[in-house]
Amino acid sequence: MPNYNGVWSLTTQLQYAADWSADNISPAALAAGGGGGRAVFEIGVLSSIVNTMEFTTILTGSTFTDFGDATVTSQARNSLSSDTRGVTGGGTNSTTNVMDYVTLASAGNSTDFGDLSRTKHNIMPAASVTRGIFAGGTGTGANEIEYITIANTGNVTDFGDLVVDYKGAGGSCQSTTRALFGGGGPNPYTAIDYVTIASTGDASDFGDLTDGRFSGMGGGSSNTRGIFYGGNDPEDDYSNIIDFVTIASTGNATDFGDLLANKGSLGCGASNKTAVLNLGGYGAGANIASADLIFLASTGNAVDFGAISTGGASRNSSGMCGSHGGIA
Repeated sequence: MPNYNGVWSLTTQLQYAADWSADNISPAALAAGGGGGRAVFEIGVLSSIVNTMEFTTILTGSTFTDFGDATVTSQARNSLSSDTRGVTGGGTNSTTNVMDYVTLASAGNSTDFGDLSRTKHNIMPAASVTRGIFAGGTGTGANEIEYITIANTGNVTDFGDLVVDYKGAGGSCQSTTRALFGGGGPNPYTAIDYVTIASTGDASDFGDLTDGRFSGMGGGSSNTRGIFYGGNDPEDDYSNIIDFVTIASTGNATDFGDLLANKGSLGCGASNKTAVLNLGGYGAGANIASADLIFLASTGNAVDFGAISTGGASRNSSGMCGSHGGIA
């Protein structure tokens, strides 16, 4: 790690954070755009529902470039990834139990992966380097947890059940061994559940968020620290809260800081262990045209990443990155 001293401006912090990331990532991974922090987002809604995908680099980028198109046009889809492949599932389209995948290092259209057990959206995703998990979602029976082997295409397999019957989007995060699922609704829950990714079985209680939230929370993590942010609070107002937990232990969440604005419909963020990037959202009656960058190692407010997308303000956009907290 570089040895830097003194008081840092935000520009300097971004520069140094990029250096720290590079110290722990191989040149090959940086060149491939996976471990180096490439974030691929499936955009949910611009002025209309789209199937657009865009990419950037979490610490060194500030603009987004076209990646390709998803196999379905829908919103409130959610994504997970290994170090090389990203998988997105579900959506609000009435026939969407579809999962599709991309290779993170090379732009192009997505390819069919297989099917979820039923049509659903607002699922909570998590992954290790080998296994992907889709938990909860909307509709009857929304406490189900399902899994895939990311390197192999095919339909989901039953994993177990959540502690609480989540019917709307909570946030999710992961370490290399555990996946956490926090919040959800239709009534805003405070509960955080967890599972061991490599095994199957029902989830266990982890603790509680600082405030109950639902309707499009976001989440992300390093190998050790997870965050949950945004969504709708018990008064059905949009929230700017960011909470954090230490993933290896159980217990209640602690206040981390604030988002750039009060918002929900966040989809899921993309994390490279150093920071979590989340696009847009919905608040104050409109889609939001800012991207929040949240540095994980210390507490504090989110910072503005830059231009949100080639298409403008968006909501329900779902992120993938090949170097998130579930990858060693």
